[in-house]
Amino acid sequence: MARLGLILSTITALVALLGGFRYVVDTLRASRARKRMTGKWLTVLACLVLATSAQAEDLYIGQSAAGLDDGTSCANQHSATWFNTAGNWGVGAGKISAGDTAHLCGTITSTMTVQASGSAGSIITLLFESGAKLSQSVCSSTTGCLDTNSKTYITIDGGTNGTIENTANGTVLANQLSSIGLKATGCSNCEIKNLTVSNVYVHTNDLSDIAVSYDEVNAIRYSGSNISIHDNTIHDAGWAIYHPFGNDSTISIYNNAIYNSSHGITVGGFGAVTVSSISIYSNHVYDYDNWDTTANAYHHDGIHMYGSSNALGTDIDIYNNQFDGDCGDHMTGHIYIEGRADVSDTSWQRVRVFNNVAICGSTRTVNGIVWVNGGTSYEVYNNTIIGSTSSVCLNASKLASAKVKNNALSTCNNLIQFGTYGTVTFANNATDFNYNTYGNKGANAWNWAVVCPNCSNFATWQTNCGCDGNSTDNASLLVNVDGVPQSGSPVIGAGANLTSVGIAALNADKNASARPGAGAWDTGAYNYANSAPNAPILFISQAFSWVVTAVHLVAACGVAWRYRSVAVRYMAAMPSPKEMFWMYRYKRAVKRWQRQAPMMLPAPMMTVELSHGQHSQANQERHGRTFS
Repeated sequence: MARLGLILSTITALVALLGGFRYVVDTLRASRARKRMTGKWLTVLACLVLATSAQAEDLYIGQSAAGLDDGTSCANQHSATWFNTAGNWGVGAGKISAGDTAHLCGTITSTMTVQASGSAGSIITLLFESGAKLSQSVCSSTTGCLDTNSKTYITIDGGTNGTIENTANGTVLANQLSSIGLKATGCSNCEIKNLTVSNVYVHTNDLSDIAVSYDEVNAIRYSGSNISIHDNTIHDAGWAIYHPFGNDSTISIYNNAIYNSSHGITVGGFGAVTVSSISIYSNHVYDYDNWDTTANAYHHDGIHMYGSSNALGTDIDIYNNQFDGDCGDHMTGHIYIEGRADVSDTSWQRVRVFNNVAICGSTRTVNGIVWVNGGTSYEVYNNTIIGSTSSVCLNASKLASAKVKNNALSTCNNLIQFGTYGTVTFANNATDFNYNTYGNKGANAWNWAVVCPNCSNFATWQTNCGCDGNSTDNASLLVNVDGVPQSGSPVIGAGANLTSVGIAALNADKNASARPGAGAWDTGAYNYANSAPNAPILFISQAFSWVVTAVHLVAACGVAWRYRSVAVRYMAAMPSPKEMFWMYRYKRAVKRWQRQAPMMLPAPMMTVELSHGQHSQANQERHGRTFS
């Protein structure tokens, strides 16, 4: 019914819009006898004409010029050389200007360098046509195969299957070199989406290959503010998505699938710089083992955040991510937030880690599957962490004002390890470290330096730490391979209701299934019996978006329109019945549009498993892991 309502409102809005134009024409004719209104109507008409006439251009580019070389299609494409020439960018027809779309066609073997910035409301888009790819033996380590060249307001859209790739860089390939697929440093107000970035460095299971520095082998290297990187597939890189931050803010990294890389997502700063408002969510990072070496040259992390020499990070949200596959022999943590070496480390402030699933196989040793260090106001809620008998599930040091609640931890030698490298403090141990569910513990399940070193007895742990009063110790969590609770699982109803914490995304589980507003929550990342992904979201058609644009154009002339209404009211000759009819239809349609429009807006959290669930399923089948 909702879709039917939207369709009807669309038709009504379109008819009313056409009627509105008819009304303009009729009234302009009438205004010949009413000289005072002519100037005002011309203003309205000019506004509409100018708004509709400033159309963005679509220009097509390939490796070499083709056909008419006028850029009107892939058959008549401009060349990569044309794209890389600054004189072909800027204001004017036939140039790449703010608001334009540059379509990339076929296989391009030249490095592509953006020559100008877009602007607010007029983004420059680089769109990969179907089958388009940027392909080189080794993309440059200074420019990448695609370089945004410190330009801003740029969108890079991989379309259906756009690819950036190396073809000959890796352990057993022709080259062993540093390389970047896409370089977007200094790219504020930029978006990178729908790309596949592959084979930047194909490191095989040759334990002797330490030919490259893995931080110099990146699929995407970026910096700046107001950046989103989403819905990309990345494989075979050292540090896949790397942010060497300066004074940057408002970064969103979500819905990416990353595998066969030593680091999935890295955020690192040097010197007196501050990064703030980073959201990393709904990503799937897995399979690191191909980067193992005998020399332990490459430690593995799903998310690695670090700061040195007074670098600071604030307001960090890491949630709804899935980490699994083969962790390799040299993993530090699926989530590793690294502080500075000094004891009074405050590298990270206001960090929230919740609704993540982090799993490592039973044969791997991991220092902290989730390892958080160095800072104040850490909140760790509703994570599912499953490891091996030689691993640490949750590791923390040098934290102040921490909160650890509603987590489900299983199968690690140390379910908890606190204080190894510095003190961990809570404002109130009893309330801020509680409602966790433990299962299948190792010999030293709870290890808090000084407080309760290598405790194996749960009652002793509770007494010594003054914490976990409502937590439980169980033989098993009874969850499946994904960490989803099964019937009879001790996580069911074992958590505190954290609605009052005020984190909107925490009020639903990893699959966007709402948690109750009142009453107990389940611990871990998933609700019981509500762990299936959401139904697919319907997207708005291109035709529908034209209607949206048209209504927005009319709204843009609102001041002139309202001025016209006031003037008409005081005219000696009132509007005709026909004019009044169209005015009524127009206003009614706009009001209905305003009521219906919110129903069209997609919820980003709802697309998590739809985007990368297939990767998760394939990975589980390959590794055949089960947890009881």
